[in-house]
Amino acid sequence: MAVMPRRTTQLSGVPSKPSLEDMMNMSSDQLPRPKALPIGWYMFIIRELPRHDKSTQKQTEFYEFTCYPIEAMKHVDEDALAEAGGLEEKSIRLTFYKSEKAMYRFTEFAEALGFKNATELVNGCVGTQFIAHVTHSLSQDSKRHYANIDDRTALPPDASLDEV
Repeated sequence: MAVMPRRTTQLSGVPSKPSLEDMMNMSSDQLPRPKALPIGWYMFIIRELPRHDKSTQKQTEFYEFTCYPIEAMKHVDEDALAEAGGLEEKSIRLTFYKSEKAMYRFTEFAEALGFKNATELVNGCVGTQFIAHVTHSLSQDSKRHYANIDDRTALPPDASLDEV
C-alpha cells in the first residue's frame, strides 16, 4: 500500500489534510478512508426530516433517517473513538421500509422514541434525541467495516444505561 503524501501548513509545520484537488490525483490505495464508530452506546440526534424514496430493486418505499452521534456513553472505548476521528462529522443512516413485513420495526422505533406511530415520527423527528447501540457489519467484499445503529435498542435520552 502506498503512503499518502503528507502536506504541512506553511505557518505551523503541522500536517494538513490533502485538498480535494490533490485527492483527485491519488490512487485509491492512497486515499484516506473514514473509520467506523467503535461498537457501543451513543446518544444520537436527528437534525432533519428523513429522506423518502423507493429502493432500486423492488421499488419498496422507505424512510431514511440521518442520525448524528452527539455523545459516546461510558462503555465506548475512548482510544478507539479518538482513532476513528471522534464524533465530529460522523453520521449513520437508519432505514425503515414501508412493507407489511418491516413496518413493525418502524413502529417499534417510533414508540421507543415517544411517538405514537411511524407517521408521527416522520413528521416530528427533527431535534429528537435517543440512545442506541452501534454495531458493525462487514461490506460485501469483506474489506470494510460499517457502523450501524441497532434500531431495536433505541431508548429515550433520559434512559439509564447502568445495566448496559
